[in-house]
Amino acid sequence: MAGLAFRLYAVADAAICDAPDFAERCAALGELGGKHLAVYVRDDRAASASTAISALRSSSTPVFVRRAALATGEVSGASGVHLTSEDMHEIGITRRVRKTDGSLLVAASVHGVAETIRARDAACAFVMFGHVFDTPSKPGIPGRGIGALASACTAAEPMPVFAIGGITPAHVEACREAGAF
Repeated sequence: MAGLAFRLYAVADAAICDAPDFAERCAALGELGGKHLAVYVRDDRAASASTAISALRSSSTPVFVRRAALATGEVSGASGVHLTSEDMHEIGITRRVRKTDGSLLVAASVHGVAETIRARDAACAFVMFGHVFDTPSKPGIPGRGIGALASACTAAEPMPVFAIGGITPAHVEACREAGAF
């Protein structure tokens, strides 16, 4: 599968990025995971991305940032850019991102088979599929389920798919059996 060194993809949303100990949390993740973990800063602010990159630099932990944060020109040192499902609707978006910096890995958030195929065909390094199970971050919106995850994983081949949303230790085996990376 696509040669990714990391198997865990930690997501830091705006609330986590706003925590006074955000830099310390990032550094702790880096100490625990090193290159076997990647961090996605799901926040459009360049300051959040820069904080994570600085805190994780010594651990070799890859940091993925949002396109909006990258577009400010104030972020350097990111390993990749993580596109939203809305970003993926733009024709040629991955080509334009790579033109900006050819060394960046491109990842995308997807919510179904059609979006997964679009990301695969656009040569994304991997996708994050969700939300699989009910989760407090999506109140009132039911999870898509293991069947939807399995369909996305099949459509994505050979591109890795990370599962997100309501994943607990009890769900890991089912997600792996569905094909999640």
